[in-house]
Amino acid sequence: MSTVFACAYTEYDQADTLASYYAQGPAWQLMADYLVGAAAVLNVRSPIPLAIGNLEDGGPGNNWLQMEPTSISEFQTKFWAQNNATGQPTPSSTQIQAIDPINAAAGVWWYQQGDDCNVTDWQGLLSRSSWYNGNCINEQSACACPTATAYGWTSLFLAYGNAYDTIDSMNYQGAYYVTGPTGLQYRYLSASCGSGTNITVPTFATTRILRSTPYGLNSTGRQIVLLAYDTIDTISSLQIDINQYDAGYYQPLVTSDADFAARSTQDSSICVIAVGGPAVTAINNACSSLGLSCESFSSFSEWDSTPAYGYINADGATAADSYSLGNTAADQASAAGW
Repeated sequence: MSTVFACAYTEYDQADTLASYYAQGPAWQLMADYLVGAAAVLNVRSPIPLAIGNLEDGGPGNNWLQMEPTSISEFQTKFWAQNNATGQPTPSSTQIQAIDPINAAAGVWWYQQGDDCNVTDWQGLLSRSSWYNGNCINEQSACACPTATAYGWTSLFLAYGNAYDTIDSMNYQGAYYVTGPTGLQYRYLSASCGSGTNITVPTFATTRILRSTPYGLNSTGRQIVLLAYDTIDTISSLQIDINQYDAGYYQPLVTSDADFAARSTQDSSICVIAVGGPAVTAINNACSSLGLSCESFSSFSEWDSTPAYGYINADGATAADSYSLGNTAADQASAAGW
């Protein structure tokens, strides 16, 4: 039985594998989408944020990724405020904790700020995961780069099982969701400082699929996908999520994965809105390269009134205009059942 050394370790338990964890119900399926979308926006391999969501496990609408005051403040000032063209205020700490897609984006952004120890393969992911829950790293002399806490190892085991060391890049590779195995899996923890120890590597590899449409749907079996292709339009799209939350609607999936958005246009239960000129260019290029017919529609009513496949074009003269167009389209789509 193979083992690895964890420089910080306190205990272990058994919990759901990722396949079982995100199959618990609609809120978990939607959160899986939000995390994969955030992984696309922030260029992180998608199974890792899914694993962090399992480890933090705050639950629907309840600071799922366990953001703390420092990480929330830095997300507000360094990511949001510097790229906000909406005219709306930076979300509050309460909003970042309570609105699942905002919490997912904030948590994955914070993960991306972690120390990868200048390693670009699975060891970099291990270091960043360890750093995410790294309150004891600086106190453990054994925790040298690349950092390898029990928490960090568990993120890799949940995401990839014993195939973790085949991962040769930290970058986003597509909308991959973990589909197996189901059941329970050991989680090794390091929430407080404990002596290093050897922990057991799983005897299995996880299975993963590349999804072409969202996993989570609203109560009518529909969903909205917001494609944003730069940081300013991403903030605008996340602000649309806040607006939808405040209006009592389901929140859309925000992503920068143009292939995923292009494939979603082929499903009439998914309403795709491209927010900003870069997103429009990206989805047109993706549709062309994938051999898909994707028409550009100027409004939700135009999109909804034709059987042709396509997306709503929210490319305004300015970033603020793009936000307004995208917000109007999302409002109309949600009111119509999307």
